[in-house]
Amino acid sequence: MDSETESRLRRLEGLEAIRQLVYRYAALCDDAYNPYGLAELFTEDAYWTASSPDGAVTFGEYHSRDEIRDFFAGVSETLGPMTLHYLMAPSIRLDDDGRSGTGAWYVLVPATMRTDAAPAGEAVLIGSTAAHVYAKVGETWKFARMQTTMHFRSPLARGWVEVPYV
Repeated sequence: MDSETESRLRRLEGLEAIRQLVYRYAALCDDAYNPYGLAELFTEDAYWTASSPDGAVTFGEYHSRDEIRDFFAGVSETLGPMTLHYLMAPSIRLDDDGRSGTGAWYVLVPATMRTDAAPAGEAVLIGSTAAHVYAKVGETWKFARMQTTMHFRSPLARGWVEVPYV
């Protein structure tokens, strides 16, 4: 196999590994936000945040694998017991070094959300976009940065036109 073919193959394998990383993230979120499984998908010094564009609605900012694990260990108290993460329309770019890259995804999440007004939970629909930075650690792709922008988080019964944010 010539070097150009080998390079193209490594690139395709990297792109597929990143897709599988993102799909694994979604599956672990839907597994009651499995904190230990999710933490393993991130680099030691990873950054994770999720908020509305104006910052009025936020899940916070976390600056290490340990902080990310601790966040996910408690998030199912509010967002759960049911979530179903759909990640769509990826745009993934690998850097020339073949060891880093970026990605953008659309995210749609039907979920049950507990609030003071609905302690048993209320059906909500969350629509967001996600921007990722990926790093290859050894032979494994991981998230180095994940920034989610929530465009709406609305009760299904009333919809996002009437109630754009819970």
